[in-house]
Amino acid sequence: MKNLLLLFILSLFVTSCNKPNVPEQAKLPDATTTGANTFGCNINGQVFYPRDGVGNFGGGPIAKGIVFWGDPTGNQLFDEIDIGNYRGDKPARRMIIHLQGLDQIGVGEYVWHITNFYNSIDGPMQNYVYCEI
Repeated sequence: MKNLLLLFILSLFVTSCNKPNVPEQAKLPDATTTGANTFGCNINGQVFYPRDGVGNFGGGPIAKGIVFWGDPTGNQLFDEIDIGNYRGDKPARRMIIHLQGLDQIGVGEYVWHITNFYNSIDGPMQNYVYCEI
């Protein structure tokens, strides 16, 4: 009788559990050559794409998922594409693509070099990818 009662309670518990709310699988954006301001990549089989932050702290702005900016000296020595996932940090929190001489070279092939684990003006003056994972 005890076993039957235990089995009954266990079956009630199992049937009353809700399945977790699993979001729809993220997909890479369609490939474009028109400058559609899209970005996405696979990191270890998981899709990484820009996602704006939610809320703000101390009255500051909400973090944008993708920002394009350049050399703060105004000399146009480098440009950076700063991609962030500010609604979670899986598979990565942030990726920065640092390009030297984008204004001078334009469309073309860029060779990636090693980084010193810093970014922006503290990073090396060469093409690199900086990630926060």
